[in-house]
Amino acid sequence: MILRLIFRQLHPDFINVRTAYTSKIWAQLTKIFLQNQAQKDSESA
Repeated sequence: MILRLIFRQLHPDFINVRTAYTSKIWAQLTKIFLQNQAQKDSESA
């Protein structure tokens, strides 16, 4: 019962951390992808 209460309190924070972490990785991937696209565009031009 006590564990369930603790988990319930931690749970929202865990989701927030995971979401923040995921969006951070996503931002990095997007940045790399856009840089690669820009390089390809400048090479083909």
